[in-house]
Amino acid sequence: MVDRDKLEIGMEVFFLHKKKVFTGKILKLNPTRARVKIRGKIVYDVNYKALLLGNPLVDGFEKDPILRETSNICTAMQLTSLLNELKADYGAVYKSVFSRDEMQKLSSLEACFGKRETYCRAGKYLPARNEIVITASLINAPGHVIKKVLHHEIFHIHFPHHGQMFRKLERSYKKFDEAERYIHALFQTIRFDNIFRNLRICTI
Repeated sequence: MVDRDKLEIGMEVFFLHKKKVFTGKILKLNPTRARVKIRGKIVYDVNYKALLLGNPLVDGFEKDPILRETSNICTAMQLTSLLNELKADYGAVYKSVFSRDEMQKLSSLEACFGKRETYCRAGKYLPARNEIVITASLINAPGHVIKKVLHHEIFHIHFPHHGQMFRKLERSYKKFDEAERYIHALFQTIRFDNIFRNLRICTI
């Protein structure tokens, strides 16, 4: 993930696409995407969130500095504490949307970490168990990041899908953007680490 203001035409960048790492040079900077030339002919329009500077063959993969912020392993008791803090801090927001039955579900809601590390999905609400399962990838994440995932999944008590109102409500979390950046950077790092083990790079 790079800041658009730091990019220039001709800069060498790389990105992940279809389980391969592509390197290329920037041809054009658009408002949300950069046009990147690969192998002299192929051109991709790549979202700035997916771009990284340099060439991984030469420079390696530099992790986003935000990932330096870690914590000790989050225990089951600490996870429950984070969930209770969230209920207290955002109770009015939930109450404005949820029915009486849904508020009862919220009061008895539980959370746990899954057994596997993933890089696509941060969490999942299981209605049958009234439980939120968070990916094991986030077990060392800062508390505000875990709370953002819990906040997101809590709204699935009422909303089965990610509609416009859902997106608006989840952004009520005060550290939403910071937590989103952390999760995106972490998942991107896991994806690249997995690919670099069996490196397949398509060069300029």
